Amino acid sequence: MKTTDYQREYQKKYREKNREKLNKTSREYAEQHREEMKEYCREYRRINKERVNAYEKERRKKNKEKRLLARGETPQKIDS
Repeated sequence: MKTTDYQREYQKKYREKNREKLNKTSREYAEQHREEMKEYCREYRRINKERVNAYEKERRKKNKEKRLLARGETPQKIDS
């Protein structure tokens, strides 16, 4: 079944109206929850930074042990 020009125009208007509604709703939500989202993002970055630092510390420790083994020295227990 072919769609007529009238149907096409109606669908276009309907989509535009819904798009405007959705955009308006999402803007209002973003404005209302701006501080909450900022706080969430700060917390997420802080946790991620701690994870990266822990990973880097572990990686440096393993690399130091590898260098010592390559030189023929026995790796000591490294805590720092």
